[in-house]
Amino acid sequence: GTTPTTYSNGSTLAVYETQSYTWAELKAGVGFLSTKVSLTAAQIKSLPTTSITLIPAIGVGYVIEVISAIARLNYGTTPFDQANDLQIRTDNSTGDNSFITPGFLDATSDVIISFQNAIGSAPNYIDNNEVKVRKGSSDSTTGDGTVDIYLTYRVITL
Repeated sequence: GTTPTTYSNGSTLAVYETQSYTWAELKAGVGFLSTKVSLTAAQIKSLPTTSITLIPAIGVGYVIEVISAIARLNYGTTPFDQANDLQIRTDNSTGDNSFITPGFLDATSDVIISFQNAIGSAPNYIDNNEVKVRKGSSDSTTGDGTVDIYLTYRVITL
């Protein structure tokens, strides 16, 4: 019908032309954000006792919902001696494993793996809370690789 004049929430209008015809595509912005966080070998080794913030708290009246997460192990020369899963948490409580990976830190080559919703566990969303990564079990004592975590998320206004 008509051409919009106001684009909000990240919407865009793209116009494509060929010799035969012209068409336009309206891409609605859905408010998804993405980030990449890189973990050093030292951070990975201490994850059971020291969580790492992936997304800082936004403020009162806002909740962060993780939509998807992928981890890439960048193998160094020595594998980590702990294969335990990585856990993305919206809260540090023991019942909130909202996303979890199978054990992959002891791999001997680069690995890309998807975080999955924890079986039988629903995320525990808390107003004005950060999103962290941690790992179960004990600290690793060996390993020199790094991990990149790619997150897609949205911020919900309460």
